[in-house]
Amino acid sequence: MRTRLLRLAAAALLLTGGLVAAGAGPAAAAPNCDVPNPPPVCETPGDNGIEPTVEITSFSRTPAGFTIAGRAYDPDATGRLTVRLRVGTTYVTTWLVGSTGTFGGSYAAQDAASVCAIALNQGVVAPNGVGCLPGPLRVSPMGYLDEVSASPAGVRVKGWAIDEDTTAPIAVRIALNGAVQPTLTASGNRPDVGAVFPVYGSAHGYDVTYPQPRGSYEACVVALNVAGGADTSLGCRTVVQGGPPTAPVLTATNGGLDATPFAQVRVATPGVETTAWQVHRAPTANGPWGLLQSFTGNGAGQTYQDRTAAGGQTYCYRASASNAYGVATGPASCVLVLYPALPQADAARVVAVTPTSLTFEWRDNANGEDRYRVASSRGTQLVPAAAGTGGFLKATFTGLPSNADFCVSIFAEKTGYADRFVNVCGHTDPPPQVGIKTLDLWNCNASSGTFWLLNWSTGVWTRLGDAASRRVCGPGGEPPSMTTTLPDGQYVTVSLVVLNAQCPVEDPTTGNCEKYRTDLMRGDAKGGYDYRILQ
Repeated sequence: MRTRLLRLAAAALLLTGGLVAAGAGPAAAAPNCDVPNPPPVCETPGDNGIEPTVEITSFSRTPAGFTIAGRAYDPDATGRLTVRLRVGTTYVTTWLVGSTGTFGGSYAAQDAASVCAIALNQGVVAPNGVGCLPGPLRVSPMGYLDEVSASPAGVRVKGWAIDEDTTAPIAVRIALNGAVQPTLTASGNRPDVGAVFPVYGSAHGYDVTYPQPRGSYEACVVALNVAGGADTSLGCRTVVQGGPPTAPVLTATNGGLDATPFAQVRVATPGVETTAWQVHRAPTANGPWGLLQSFTGNGAGQTYQDRTAAGGQTYCYRASASNAYGVATGPASCVLVLYPALPQADAARVVAVTPTSLTFEWRDNANGEDRYRVASSRGTQLVPAAAGTGGFLKATFTGLPSNADFCVSIFAEKTGYADRFVNVCGHTDPPPQVGIKTLDLWNCNASSGTFWLLNWSTGVWTRLGDAASRRVCGPGGEPPSMTTTLPDGQYVTVSLVVLNAQCPVEDPTTGNCEKYRTDLMRGDAKGGYDYRILQ
């Protein structure tokens, strides 16, 4: 800032350091330089030692104008030198310089590209001597836009402004995104400015904050002119203003099957521009609310487990998000905290099957269950518990499609407790058919064996007879190994047991001996009066 201020001071006040002293150029053709408006060649410095030299020794800007002083010398002059003061393109005054060589005075200021003192040559023909300030002369205001920043208080605009035509503070005009704000007087204390411009003092700062909502803002500052000159733009800067975060949304759920009751809170929608968030708890959605836990960050994807919650109680939770600009609180989410789930139903299975129904059975664990809920795609059944006596319970589902899978979920339920369930599936029988009375069976293996029949309804295996090996299998070849009559209206499995090293004893119930099998029913849709069991 100090460096910037000094640069401005050098350009605006044109301090004495670095003021120009110019000598004369070499003798040339004799231009007529002793005229009110000499040609440009008369003001071109030379180096032959016989042209005048001019040095501006001091210059200061004051509210009334400016004061200038200098020295002029012509080595071959025979009388007093004539020195003219030119501001821009206008000649303001003329001095007759005696033996001391000094000149100076105070004059009204005007905007000008240059301020020069010109000594008219005497004696040998040579250019005039010229001495100029290193920069322009200003009468319009000057200043600087130091800062445009965003904060919770708003958009801050800070800087300084001076009009050298007055020592009094001047007005500045500030616009935000083109909207002009009330005119402000730059009268704040700026010792750094006063140190560079001691004539004008320190009371030339401006520092103002405009409360603004979230968004992007361009701040532009204009220093308003006093007396001669024109208004001066001090520039524009853009800043992004923040704001309070958006309200976070959380969901509260029961903790599930854990051994200790608890509520689980998950941040479903985090707050935007959040630096911290908090979880609050209350007995109802209307409060009273108490702080449960604080976190940093915006909470995206985070969960919190409230293990101080008691089973069988309802709790409400909400989240608040905060940043430097404020706090936003989201809606409440309430949940009944359940006791841990009871053990799942034991020994669940299918115990009865028809083409249109399945009966499921399970053991009542006698752990204080109120009931068992048996849920399926075909509806839900509520089966009361056995009042702590244990035993088996059943649920039958009817009207099911034939020859199809069907599953149920069995929940052990008690008020205030979490659910735990077990899945059980069964398969309905195909629809009854008629037509096949006998079945021809061939053993197409090289070894002999036996045929067995499994009755689905009873689960009993029955030995049908020996299964002699046949080289040619099926109708048109050798006679069948045996012929059997299927039981009327029953679903059966026919299995061929081949005796070999893996199966030395006939046993249709083991994997080693059960070689080939097919599920059959009298009137099987496969049709025909012969059936082969093939390898």
